[in-house]
Amino acid sequence: MKSHQLLYMMTVLSLGISGCRTGGVQADSGSPAGSDDKLLGTWRGQSKVDPGSTLALASSFTGANQVAGPSTLTLNPDGKGFIKIARSAEKPIAWRTEGQKMIMEVRGFDGSKVPNTDKADNGPWVGTLAADEKSLFIDMGDLSVNLNR
Repeated sequence: MKSHQLLYMMTVLSLGISGCRTGGVQADSGSPAGSDDKLLGTWRGQSKVDPGSTLALASSFTGANQVAGPSTLTLNPDGKGFIKIARSAEKPIAWRTEGQKMIMEVRGFDGSKVPNTDKADNGPWVGTLAADEKSLFIDMGDLSVNLNR
């Protein structure tokens, strides 16, 4: 039973050990998501745990790694999409752009942002588009995700 609790804690920590959130993706700031065609579509790649992180330590205790592995990100023109990190559950997201940066966070069923909670696994997270516009790096704290077209 304790290994299940540690695995749950590890998954929660993995999706953004960035501390408390103070806000979310705001519809009135930055560029509307659909105005940046170079980001639209499905991105595929790998998530990787920082070897010196608390998350890596937790993974070594359980022998299971739920957060490192194949990952996908789908970005739709309406500012919505989906993210799946390794073995973690796929989550609906809201996103927008600011220059070469993409900001995203988990959204609710009705499209609204998920209420601010103490959980760091709802974002917001920042993705950086490479100069060649063919790769996207998402910083999630102890977890990083490298995606390609």
